[in-house]
Amino acid sequence: MTQKKYISVNVLMDVKCSNMLTRSAKKNMRCKRHEAAARLKDHLLRFGGEWTEKTTTEKQ
Repeated sequence: MTQKKYISVNVLMDVKCSNMLTRSAKKNMRCKRHEAAARLKDHLLRFGGEWTEKTTTEKQ
């Protein structure tokens, strides 16, 4: 049986996003770490490596 290998990633986020992640984790009955992993995986599978964050001038 082959075991999956997992990599740990540390991220910085503002308080607003941290609170949103905490609420989402509670709603989905997961710990915050697993909620973050699930959300990051979902985003990567949807958008791959082509996604870039819009800069302040692009958002206007």
